Amino acid sequence: MQVSQKETQRREKISNTLKQRYAGVGNVALSKTLKKQYATGLRVSWNKGLTKASSVSLRIIGEKMSKSLKAQYASGKRKPVHLIPWNKGLSKEKDTRVMASSLRMKQNNPMQYCVTQEYRNKLSKAMTGRVVSVEQRINYSLAAAERIMNGAVPHKGFQGKITLTRLGITTHFRSTWERLFLELADADTQVIAVNVEAVRILYVGVDDKIHNYIPDMLITLQNIRYLIEIKPKALIDKTAILKFKAAQSYAKQSGLVFLVITECELFSASVTTTFSEVIRKATANDFAKSQRYSLTSPVTARGEEKSLTRQTGEQE
Repeated sequence: MQVSQKETQRREKISNTLKQRYAGVGNVALSKTLKKQYATGLRVSWNKGLTKASSVSLRIIGEKMSKSLKAQYASGKRKPVHLIPWNKGLSKEKDTRVMASSLRMKQNNPMQYCVTQEYRNKLSKAMTGRVVSVEQRINYSLAAAERIMNGAVPHKGFQGKITLTRLGITTHFRSTWERLFLELADADTQVIAVNVEAVRILYVGVDDKIHNYIPDMLITLQNIRYLIEIKPKALIDKTAILKFKAAQSYAKQSGLVFLVITECELFSASVTTTFSEVIRKATANDFAKSQRYSLTSPVTARGEEKSLTRQTGEQE
């Protein structure tokens, strides 16, 4: 259907007006005009100046709206905007649009999926003036892991240092969950040593490259040593599972017990949280050995461990 010239001009005018408003042009003048009209009485607000405190009808309307909204939130019919994910709960397995979007993102990511090693070298030389070899990248990775183990790497999240009074050491933590667990360990007389980020483990990631994995801490009791990773369940993905499997292999070879501690073990509403209770729950749940993930990537179990005679952190 052909559109007349007059209709085309009308549409263009509406489009330009909307674009100006979205760009902020005209909004200032409109705001000043409305404020002036409200101030002079030319325009009256919808509630005519009344409030819930001064009007029974407004109070009744507000209570009805509040009751209706609370019921919708409770039933799940309505959700807070900040809790609605961008994909509305859909996944690649459930929705073809999400799958297509994921494929487009992968195809448009040349650094990860669509380039050869020669192109990487060319890009590296263009950006840094030299080609970084595989050996250099491994050395950089090892140096970064060493800095992490020494507590010299800044962290974007909540971090700091904590003094464990009974053990007589000051060490660092990288989250409030780690700080809580360190406090529980210090309060338990069975714990005789705590080493934060004291073990480095090499593993093969999902990209078939070797990476470093540094568990959060090594806890030593009189008759057993625990290699601990503290992580929310929401952050446990395929990469995390590969790390866990490598840590399990390393722990088995080194006479350690590897445990993953999530919010399920660290926080409890019915039982007073203690170090022993957290360890008991983590051992029972054994998230690291969960069979819900089917992974076939090879895992290495090489690791390096700091001497237990040197505590991580500063001695008091």
